[in-house]
Amino acid sequence: MAIDFIQLLGDDGWEPWTIDPADPAHRLVGGGLLGDAPVDVDATFADGLWRSTRFDPAFKLAGFRGAPGFTMPLRHHDTRMLQIVIGGELTVHEGADGGRGAVSVVTAGQFWVIDANSPYSITAGPHGATFIESSPLLGDPVTTIWHDHGWRLR
Repeated sequence: MAIDFIQLLGDDGWEPWTIDPADPAHRLVGGGLLGDAPVDVDATFADGLWRSTRFDPAFKLAGFRGAPGFTMPLRHHDTRMLQIVIGGELTVHEGADGGRGAVSVVTAGQFWVIDANSPYSITAGPHGATFIESSPLLGDPVTTIWHDHGWRLR
């Protein structure tokens, strides 16, 4: 039986995270595709967010690493989401008003759960952040709905 050991705090197995602007799993508030918005998806995430290549997608887990100070654009999901911080820290900004609502700092060894349809943004701490994102195992694939706050424009 093979065992795959994953070292999330190491430097192996990371690739820049990209979103296909035509992917229907990534939509805009109001229903359009990211490709319909005046946002530059690649420039927004360039050198800011990486995804682990080591997770088997069947487990509905995704490993991410945010560069120091990187802020992900405001978004919400159509299901509850769990995020576990493995290294560094994340500042969670809640609220549809550009994420200027409640603010919480989540450090290594802590986790948080956000309800479906609850807008939030995250900012990696001064030393970056490594975290795992997960959704419930049962049900349809997750749809992420992106708001217009936090993007680099075309």
